[in-house]
Amino acid sequence: MKEDTSSDSDYELIQSKCDLGQENEIENKNVVEKPKNQINVEELKVTFQQMIDEIKIENSKQNSVLKEIIEQKNEKIICLENKVKQMEESTGKKFGELNVEFKQINNLANQSFVQIANKWKEIKEKCCEANCITTEKPTGECVKGNGFANLINDEYVEYIESEINSMGFDKSTTIYAENAFNKPKDRSNYSILYFEVKYISKINEEGINNRRIHIGLENTENNYARLQCGVYGGKEIWFNVQDDEDYFGCLRIKNILWNNNDIFGCGLVYPPSTTNDFAYIFFTHNGKQIGKNF
Repeated sequence: MKEDTSSDSDYELIQSKCDLGQENEIENKNVVEKPKNQINVEELKVTFQQMIDEIKIENSKQNSVLKEIIEQKNEKIICLENKVKQMEESTGKKFGELNVEFKQINNLANQSFVQIANKWKEIKEKCCEANCITTEKPTGECVKGNGFANLINDEYVEYIESEINSMGFDKSTTIYAENAFNKPKDRSNYSILYFEVKYISKINEEGINNRRIHIGLENTENNYARLQCGVYGGKEIWFNVQDDEDYFGCLRIKNILWNNNDIFGCGLVYPPSTTNDFAYIFFTHNGKQIGKNF
């Protein structure tokens, strides 16, 4: 019986040792095989970095494309804004032009033209001490042989030259019209008073090189503005404002040729009573203004 017991115990011990050996062998095998399944961190880092770089490159490309699209849109927006601005400016300009035209049409509708019959009436100077030609006797010849103006009728003035073989000479003559340019009572708008004279020569051009004509306006206070023209001489506007030396002088006019049958005009403009503007005088030559306003 003892031998049997001892045998069983030995068997169990051997069996236990055998099992322990197998376990150690399995553990050693696992230890040896484990590196085969281990992850390579460095390779993984490289792989991740490549992926990140590729993503960055792709993002950069996409950003460039988006930036280009945005820039194109901005250019289109700017272009559209410029077009809108141009249209607004053009529309505003057209509106302004239409508004001006409307005002002009409205002013034309409110304008009235009244032709006032006027005539030459008064002769200022004397032909000589004998007073051969006067306002009361407006036609005739000077007994001294001087050249002087004649009032042929209400509209025509003829200058009679001095006789060639006489001791006389041509004298200047000032002639006033019957009706003055008085200030209108109702001045709700601008009022223009205007007259014209036409020069007609009965002799050839070679004989009129000493001809002169003055037209203009003056008042009782010796304020005046006169246009002086010579056929081959100077063209000037003489003026005197409020009898003040600072407002006295002449303005020379250039590039004006005086020919036979030319028409000279003079106008006076009264502003509306609602403004502080001054009245002014202007001159014309064949319908076009010359010089400046006075």
